[in-house]
Amino acid sequence: MNDLPQKRNPKILGQKRVPILPATERLAHFQRMLGTSKKFNYMTGGARFIENWRHSLYKGRKNFLIDLRKSYYESPLSVAVIYNKSERKRGDKEERLFEARLAFSGKTVIIKAFQGFRGQTEQIKDFENTVKEPIANHVIREIEAQAKELGYKQVKIIMPRGLEAYHDPNFYTSLRYRAKTLYNERLLRDLSPAEEKEFRGLLEVERERVKQRIEKLYYGVAMGLQYKAEGNYFVKKL
Repeated sequence: MNDLPQKRNPKILGQKRVPILPATERLAHFQRMLGTSKKFNYMTGGARFIENWRHSLYKGRKNFLIDLRKSYYESPLSVAVIYNKSERKRGDKEERLFEARLAFSGKTVIIKAFQGFRGQTEQIKDFENTVKEPIANHVIREIEAQAKELGYKQVKIIMPRGLEAYHDPNFYTSLRYRAKTLYNERLLRDLSPAEEKEFRGLLEVERERVKQRIEKLYYGVAMGLQYKAEGNYFVKKL
């Protein structure tokens, strides 16, 4: 089920349904969704951003929407790139290509994490061909531009070492070759001491591979967008 009410934009999308939340309803919606508990207090300073956020629409082979969405893990709020999985079916479930999870502190927008989603390679390529730059760069540029207009002074992106996924990655579903074979065997029977040792060694190799991939992504995006390393964050003054 979509997080937001459905609204058509016939000038851009014709009869194709993309979920868009009217600006006049946005803040109240997210206040209801996040509640007045610790989760919304965590967003202190974000009301102006939420209330005034302007969605963006792009037409490639599919229609793409960049808008606010409910999120999980590092933050309950994200700026996400979404599309309808099958535009031939009315009300079909939306799919996320990418999201940047946000927090706020005074006049600072904090990107607590960003990621693309598995199984969306073709759609991400379509989006990137449409906007002429990598999906992460484009979304963060949109966040920067709107934050600056609203009076925020800087954007911070957390460094990889601050991510839970960096220290404890969930990579079991992406194991390959011998590691995958041993993992599947381990679900059915006790491995021999030699197999268990081999499996743990392969897991450590995979863990390091994941860390390197995260570092390459975050450092590449931050440096490409001219952020500077400060403490546990990449920082850019607006």
